[in-house]
Amino acid sequence: MADCNCPLDGELESIPSADCPFNIKQIQKLAFVVFNNGNFDGTAGNDITLKADWDTRLTAGDLTKQVITPFVGGDITITAGEPITNGGGDNSTLGGITEVNGFNPSSFTARWDSLTPAQEAAFKKLNCYDKIGLGVIFINQDGDLFVEELAANSYRNMKIETYAFGDKNNQGFGTKDFNTMTFQLQEGWSENLARIDASSLDFDALTDLVNP
Repeated sequence: MADCNCPLDGELESIPSADCPFNIKQIQKLAFVVFNNGNFDGTAGNDITLKADWDTRLTAGDLTKQVITPFVGGDITITAGEPITNGGGDNSTLGGITEVNGFNPSSFTARWDSLTPAQEAAFKKLNCYDKIGLGVIFINQDGDLFVEELAANSYRNMKIETYAFGDKNNQGFGTKDFNTMTFQLQEGWSENLARIDASSLDFDALTDLVNP
């Protein structure tokens, strides 16, 4: 929930105009890393638009290592968290008016098809880092990157919580086996979301970012 100054600033803050819409579109790959590690702050060796700086992270032997997923199979959704409320239509609040005390985290879900046992095991090992914090970068259908913007040309992965990767589902004849991933994004995660347009990259994020 947005932090509010007290006393209030006075006048309402203007909502900025925009020439273009902002949509994530379909997420097709993800990059995972331990949260707040391997950030791209725009300095030498840390430029998010350069393949060489990504390669350093993909081959790292420490917590800056980035891990790229295979293409998502489908069912990719991010569902915004519902408001956390108190009272409403009863005697627990003044005038019976519902109070909004915050928002629940947003929920991410996606499906991966026909994974090998080794791939499934690697996805599940990410569970072990959930307690110290995992971060994620989204790669969409156009090869755009979606990250948290800290300042001009300075970006980091978005923090996730409650990462879970389930066992293989099998539904028999004429179907593909699949596994489902879920995690949560903290309330307010999209307020500082930045799109790094594919045209600004010196590589194709969908095909050139692969694990060594």
